[in-house]
Amino acid sequence: KSNFLDGTKLRASQEFWDHIKADEGLTNGKPSLKAYALGDDNITMGWGHAEPISTSKYKVGDTITKSDAIKYLREDATVAADCVRRIFQKWKDEKLSTYKTTQSMFDVLVSIAFNAGCGGLWNSDFIKLVKIGEFKEAADMLPHDNKMWPKNPELVQGVINRRKGEAKRFRKEL
Repeated sequence: KSNFLDGTKLRASQEFWDHIKADEGLTNGKPSLKAYALGDDNITMGWGHAEPISTSKYKVGDTITKSDAIKYLREDATVAADCVRRIFQKWKDEKLSTYKTTQSMFDVLVSIAFNAGCGGLWNSDFIKLVKIGEFKEAADMLPHDNKMWPKNPELVQGVINRRKGEAKRFRKEL
């Protein structure tokens, strides 16, 4: 039986939720209930929920509840998963076989869309390799795809480390 499934129908697994909380939360995986800024013109809270400082109702130091953090996490993860499913639907419509993916690969793609945004994923060199079925090559280059790095250079090493973990998970079922 193949590990490859229709990516247009997949949902994030528990492994995704565990990793996103660890990657986007505080060191203990709990949400940040206090809003903070990373120097990327956004205000961030919860598990990586970011809003433009110019339009957010929050200011640095404002607090949210854990219920708010859970709500934002669900909403943000849904947006990211919908982005990934749209990518697979486009490939399916183009009659490409790469609309089929493993659960681990799907989870990593959702994690990237969550972190780098849908545009960051769509425009990455990584996704171009995934599209043509070069999965191992895509995983190898994932930590080096600077199209998905933050504008703030102080955050780049953290993203590289995150992408290394994602690359390992991406290869898991290959």
